[in-house]
Amino acid sequence: MRTTPLLFVLSFATLVGCGEKDSIDDTQSDDTEADADTDADSDTDSDADTDVEEMAAMSGSVVDAGGDPVEGARVNLCKEVCRTVMTDSTGAFDFPNFEADWVHAFDVVDPSGTYMTPLSLVRAEADENRTGVTVTMLTPDVTVTVPTGAAATLDLCGVKITMSVDDLKLPFGTDGEAGACAVVPEAAWMPWDELPGTALAVWYLAPFDAVSEDGLEFSISNAHLGLADGTYHAWAAEYAHTEWSDAGTLTVSGDTISTDGKLHVLSTLIIVQE
Repeated sequence: MRTTPLLFVLSFATLVGCGEKDSIDDTQSDDTEADADTDADSDTDSDADTDVEEMAAMSGSVVDAGGDPVEGARVNLCKEVCRTVMTDSTGAFDFPNFEADWVHAFDVVDPSGTYMTPLSLVRAEADENRTGVTVTMLTPDVTVTVPTGAAATLDLCGVKITMSVDDLKLPFGTDGEAGACAVVPEAAWMPWDELPGTALAVWYLAPFDAVSEDGLEFSISNAHLGLADGTYHAWAAEYAHTEWSDAGTLTVSGDTISTDGKLHVLSTLIIVQE
């Protein structure tokens, strides 16, 4: 525990990235469709081959909160399928070739279960080479037990969520009772591509990628955030559809932040100024 100078904070306990997507070898060809019109045959077609996708690249390293490399972390970049690489002894990862102009889910999973799973969305332009991306893995600030049966209100690092394991659809291999959270410091924020606003506060929540179709009631304490009275907005990173899930408008009054929305997924939660 798969919630800015290109710094990615990664945390969440034992969590499964790319849970419902297929993994592919990043070295394989990206275009397997045959195009007879460009072959040296006897036809007279003169059309250009337009089925080749625009590509981009991204590389960086995965470190812990002290800046030491994290070896053996599984780094996932997922669209309809997942490109997956493992970090080496220096914590380095490299995606030399992935589809540009698509929104990808980007997360890092720690097989040992020590760290939380961060999740962000990445969208690169054609021929963009995004380098020096540093993902910082965070250990949980707080761990809780999510109850079965009747729902209870749990305090996850100032985010109070009313839920039960029975309210959640869990990814394969996820322990629904293992709730946790980490407050993400600004120095470790991700690029937050496609985020509809400027990030003001960020959390990683677990059980990672647990989904509530009906939504979970939640509120947020402003005691340590210090947001000025007014309205803001909350968004959660949704892995399955690679989009930001709308968690509603937030109203700040003193130490309390109320919302007119609900949480539909437990992952990266962000308060933004629109």
